[in-house]
Amino acid sequence: MVLEFYAASYGAAGFTNRFGEIFSPLRFRRLYIIKGGPGTGKSTFMKRIGARAEREGFDVEYYRCSSDPASLDGVIIKDLECAVIDGTAPHTTDPIYPAAADSILNFGAFINTVKAGKQRERIIELSADIGRLYRSVGRYLGAAEGIYRERMTAICRYLLPEKMQNCASKQSGGRRTPVYPYAEKGAGGIRYISSSVPGGGRLYDRVYSNFDVYTVKSRYGIAGRFVECAADAAEAAGNTVIRCPFPAYGDGLEAALVCDRGIAYIASDGDDRSAGTVNADRFLNGAGDVGVYARICRKAEAQIVSMAESAFSEISRLHRELEEIYGGCTDFEGLTGYTLAAEEVIFRTGKSGA
Repeated sequence: MVLEFYAASYGAAGFTNRFGEIFSPLRFRRLYIIKGGPGTGKSTFMKRIGARAEREGFDVEYYRCSSDPASLDGVIIKDLECAVIDGTAPHTTDPIYPAAADSILNFGAFINTVKAGKQRERIIELSADIGRLYRSVGRYLGAAEGIYRERMTAICRYLLPEKMQNCASKQSGGRRTPVYPYAEKGAGGIRYISSSVPGGGRLYDRVYSNFDVYTVKSRYGIAGRFVECAADAAEAAGNTVIRCPFPAYGDGLEAALVCDRGIAYIASDGDDRSAGTVNADRFLNGAGDVGVYARICRKAEAQIVSMAESAFSEISRLHRELEEIYGGCTDFEGLTGYTLAAEEVIFRTGKSGA
């Protein structure tokens, strides 16, 4: 089984991450923390580790970078009870139980400090610009969230919460084949299945391939509220539930993964792979009266979100330049030998249980 999530999100509330709980060294026999600059091969190494684990028939969880979904922040190999993560900012992680449970893989040791020093001013400038743009993204998304809240206040005057809750409590179905992310049986958690970068960075394919999915639709933006009701009802019935908030802002949940039953609810426009759909708008009584107002608010939100997306695009461009600088200062021949040796240690230690 292969699963994909994000362990972090950048939204109206700024940067939010779940690294401390998802990658706690107490959850693994061995946690490997990679240190090193951008462009030094951290993500490439984790992809290689994950690919080998898949070839050897192990369950794998990939955790993608919320600002660059093509890169990885971490990989968990469930059968080996180990994880490899990027321990650099903005989710800086350091060993808590050095050598006993967590260890550092120092890719930074292969950066030529003389070469990097010659690029000092540009590195500082790029880092400052990236930080400034992230702050702008937070302000844009905060403004969009304010308009969203106004829209939802108007719409939810027509909400029939008891009817929604009763329907969520009656939801049943699914193949009833359990799907548990690593170490989550009996203890739910929070993950993200989308990022707020342009294009959404959605990881729906892995959900569809592992769960029976029910899509929840709404023209008025209340699908997430039903998904949260479904999560509450599933937990009340004794099920393990992974809650997936919206990455930027939003009411309720983007998805709820009911692990014990192997089913999931996603607030989406629907998909022909769905096991079924739920029209959340039937829990509104007369919301059409605010339809014009809601459309005006939604248009204003979209315009502001597009400004955040433009800032994200500029962040990506600047980060690529940083990667090129550090990549040009890195001894990749020496680093390759180091990572090949580290890979063998990871798999040998995991299989031996040492």
